[in-house]
Amino acid sequence: MNEDENGEKKAKRFLELLENSWRNSVSVNAHQTIKERRWNQKDDIPLTKDVIALRDHLRKLEDEAKAELKHGFSLAASKNETVLSQLIIFNKRREGEASRLTLDTYKEANTSSLNEDIFETLSTLEKELSKQLTRIEIRGKRGRKVPMLFTDQMKDSISLLIDTREEAGIPAENPFLFARSGGMTNICGSDSLQKHAEASQAEHPELLRSTKLRKQVATLCQLLDLDEQELEHVARFLGHDIRVHGDFYRQTDKTFQITKISKLLFAMEQGPGTLKRKNLGTLELSKCEDITGSSHNVSQ
Repeated sequence: MNEDENGEKKAKRFLELLENSWRNSVSVNAHQTIKERRWNQKDDIPLTKDVIALRDHLRKLEDEAKAELKHGFSLAASKNETVLSQLIIFNKRREGEASRLTLDTYKEANTSSLNEDIFETLSTLEKELSKQLTRIEIRGKRGRKVPMLFTDQMKDSISLLIDTREEAGIPAENPFLFARSGGMTNICGSDSLQKHAEASQAEHPELLRSTKLRKQVATLCQLLDLDEQELEHVARFLGHDIRVHGDFYRQTDKTFQITKISKLLFAMEQGPGTLKRKNLGTLELSKCEDITGSSHNVSQ
């Protein structure tokens, strides 16, 4: 009995320590360690030239597959992959959102034209884009409604895929637009993107992933000097709220801090006159001191 009582006391003592001390002694320190390990990790975004290389590679494959399909050869799987990958790249969508787009959602989407009064307020370029692009709302992360844009070329390719579903061996009961032959599942967008990125002769194909592409949008938005409302529109298109878009994605960009924030820091050392009526884009410096201690003129 003494051994049982001692064991019970030790167990109770352990549970008390676990409840009272775990958070401060273990959990907080563990979370802080994880955060610190991420501070200086390399977190690159795709190069524009690599995105273009992948896009051109996919378009070439798409044209080849389209020609074969029109001549009766079944290359539906290949064409499915190329169109799906193009949708992910163009819209910067999460691959799962695009992959699980259903045939019914695509067919039943509201594709009516813009309100006439709103249309008249648009620029010439914006009017042309509104005629060439179709917007469809799909199910996003956590059931959130997110938009996806389709070009005329994408719609033509999808129409051909729909018309040849039976010949491609896709069961009529398969609900997905980008369906696998002989099954009830959808094509995996991440696998497709990875395969074609490696075949595209991109310099850094490992960066051509949906998550990295989304970070590229958020990071490059900083160079546009977007106001709060414009930034919110971009965030909503990506399926984020403004807090996530700003606090998480922007913190990965070292270019902005090195080129813009450092310019502000140097300007502050030269006196308040340098800052008057300036923003980070128009701020100029007469000189700055580099790490060797020498001064040089940097005014443009």
